[in-house]
Amino acid sequence: MSKEMINSPQQWVVKAFLLFALYTLAFGLVTSFLDLTLQNSTLNLINRSLLLALILGFIYICGGWGLLQLSKRASRHEFWILAPMLILGGLTFISPEIKWQQPNVLSMLMLAIVMALGEEFLFRGYVLSLLEKSGGFRAAVIAAILFGGTNIVGFVSPVVFGDMDYRMVFVQILFFFSIGLIMGAARLTSGSLWMVCLANIIFKFSAFIASGGVAAVWVYSESGVTVIPIISTILGVWGLFCCWFVTRKGTQSELLRDR
Repeated sequence: MSKEMINSPQQWVVKAFLLFALYTLAFGLVTSFLDLTLQNSTLNLINRSLLLALILGFIYICGGWGLLQLSKRASRHEFWILAPMLILGGLTFISPEIKWQQPNVLSMLMLAIVMALGEEFLFRGYVLSLLEKSGGFRAAVIAAILFGGTNIVGFVSPVVFGDMDYRMVFVQILFFFSIGLIMGAARLTSGSLWMVCLANIIFKFSAFIASGGVAAVWVYSESGVTVIPIISTILGVWGLFCCWFVTRKGTQSELLRDR
């Protein structure tokens, strides 16, 4: 990456929004061909793997591989930041509707891994690091907005939400924005991607494995229009506080320390 690009916040923002647009377009195209009830999890896995390859290739071509800082280790402080998100995923795991014996459990786990790696390498890895020099708190919020904004594909891809009320698209945007804040704060704490990747994998796998159970009640039912905004608000407040605390005056996030 050239020094000119590194020293231009405007170019950081333009590149971040360009990545967001490309990812959302690719995500929309992929989900348009997927059965998100996971009945054809093999096809889902293939498509998501291609999307992950596209993300990694784009980051590499842009010279942003070093921004991922994959050698950094996670810290115990990240666990406390991610705790509300992990608790929410854990509640899904204890749902009586979970069917551990279904034949595609392994495919669901692989799908969760592939999807989580793609999201984290792009949003908490590349985009957050790209914007971080303009201010850690601002970078975390922008990255979270972009992360939540990818759910706008629900307006153009009926496969994502089926015949549900389109209010659920806004609900999903809010929910993933809140999750993005929490994971952004965790990433800023240590500079490591691995803990947020693990948290995202657990979160996604818990939702997949309980599809039709708790996940269906929270996400795909009418009650989700009420329940999810409440949960999102709680998570969002926690995420904003953590982002502020990690980047407060007089401190420097781990993403900047070795640059």
